[in-house]
Amino acid sequence: MIDAAKTLFLENGYERTTVGDILAVSGGSRSTLVEIFGGKEGLFTEVLLESTRHVETVFDTLEASGDSPEIALKAMARDFVAAIFETETMAILRVLIAEGPRFPDIVQAFFRLGPDSGHAKMTAYFRRCIAAGSMRPLDPAAMSYAFRGMILGDAEIRAAVGDALAEQRAQVQAHLDTVVEIFLDGAGPRKS
Repeated sequence: MIDAAKTLFLENGYERTTVGDILAVSGGSRSTLVEIFGGKEGLFTEVLLESTRHVETVFDTLEASGDSPEIALKAMARDFVAAIFETETMAILRVLIAEGPRFPDIVQAFFRLGPDSGHAKMTAYFRRCIAAGSMRPLDPAAMSYAFRGMILGDAEIRAAVGDALAEQRAQVQAHLDTVVEIFLDGAGPRKS
């Protein structure tokens, strides 16, 4: 059901995909769908979770890293950009942009499962770096927002609204190491 729903949601959007469409493709029953997912919204939330899981693992890797901030953040930035600029991830983002104003609960689920979870893990990482003395004692939540913004700039929104995905990914990837160095120069410990 999840695979059928994902295909239909990405092709038709959330609103134009019916439970009947999903059942026709998946061969499942309405009672099973309701029992497992609670309905169409719960199934879409599961599709979001499945589609963003690879992005979430990027933050899990950072959380477990014992490398220096420079090495850990450069690796995280490369993996994050690769995950964000995948065709499926962008397709989900496009559906959310198009349908979000009519379905705020789905948008909230997306933020809870994706960006908010990643932000919390990155904030915890920066908090540990500060405690270890490898970064200045700045607001770790603000550092998380700043770092993500520095990595993506406006490339994510450009790709989401239809600019060439590969072009935006390549542009961001070309500058990742420099972005990490700029960030660390601002957040790193003061040089004596």
